[in-house]
Amino acid sequence: MGGDRRTFWLVFIASLVHSISFSKANVYQAYPYGQTVMPPPAAKLSYETNSSYKAWRQIFDKLNLENATVEDIDRRLLWTMPKTCRLHPCGYVHKDGSLDTCYKNTYSSNKAVPDDSIHYRCASDRDMPTNNCINDHRVGVFCNSKGEIVVMDLSFFDFKLPLVMLPAEIGALPKLKQLWMIGCNFSNSIPPTILDLKELVMANFEFNNFRYPLQSSLKALCIQKPMFGLIPSLKIPSLQDAGACTAFGGFRAVSLPYLCVYRTFRF
Repeated sequence: MGGDRRTFWLVFIASLVHSISFSKANVYQAYPYGQTVMPPPAAKLSYETNSSYKAWRQIFDKLNLENATVEDIDRRLLWTMPKTCRLHPCGYVHKDGSLDTCYKNTYSSNKAVPDDSIHYRCASDRDMPTNNCINDHRVGVFCNSKGEIVVMDLSFFDFKLPLVMLPAEIGALPKLKQLWMIGCNFSNSIPPTILDLKELVMANFEFNNFRYPLQSSLKALCIQKPMFGLIPSLKIPSLQDAGACTAFGGFRAVSLPYLCVYRTFRF
């Protein structure tokens, strides 16, 4: 009888541990970046993080994010980032307890999320294109529990500016892992400060009007990491698609080693 009880408890404990582990895995799969967390107190932020907030404020001003708007996938919901996000990119808690978040889920439809979604975020560049990737329709900026900006997704934002250029200050966000700038009508060159993002996992620059060709240093980065819309990497098959080279105004591209061949198209 005693042996049966011990067996029962051993099986019960093993099942509980498996259940907890499975739940943690599911949480990881659901939120590889930007899990909903309360913004930490300013006094607990590191010096590096405080410095990155200064860069964020410059980005906020240069891109006119106080007035910029974005629509949801059904072109219904218009959202403007709260003004409090300029000083508090990880969110702001008001005295009444309400919370301003600096990101918005733009998929408001009750329909199933389309399989061809462009918002697949992956936990590592080695995971492309299927492992540890989730379909995440949040745009804006989101942080980790330390208050570090880890994702910036301004895809399809209307910045209400006559000329839109990607701010060089993005390179001063040292913990940034995901940079999504699809369909923003950016012009001029991609700033070389992108190379300072040592923890960057992937970026997406599709459907813009950046100046071509790229600097040689950025070309090298494209070959090593998923940088959608830029020069296709032969090492990363998922970059060999119709979006290749559309960062430079190309609607279709034929990928050759280190070369984009495209026809002119303005998004």
